[in-house]
Amino acid sequence: SILEQAVKDGKVTTGWVVTSLGIAKDTAVRDLKGLCELGLLIMQGKGRGVHYVPKGGQLSSDNRPTGGQ
Repeated sequence: SILEQAVKDGKVTTGWVVTSLGIAKDTAVRDLKGLCELGLLIMQGKGRGVHYVPKGGQLSSDNRPTGGQ
């Protein structure tokens, strides 16, 4: 699932969701936005660089979750 991937890799992108789940970009964006609204993911970056990290799991310099709350 999207959330499992975000926890595993420390982040997830719209492109990953589209490719891995075989869904339309609009659907991927809507699903990611929904997870953000539920407080499960946090959107970071802007434009093409947007990625989503698990809440409390801000990325460190090596793209691993820091485990912060």
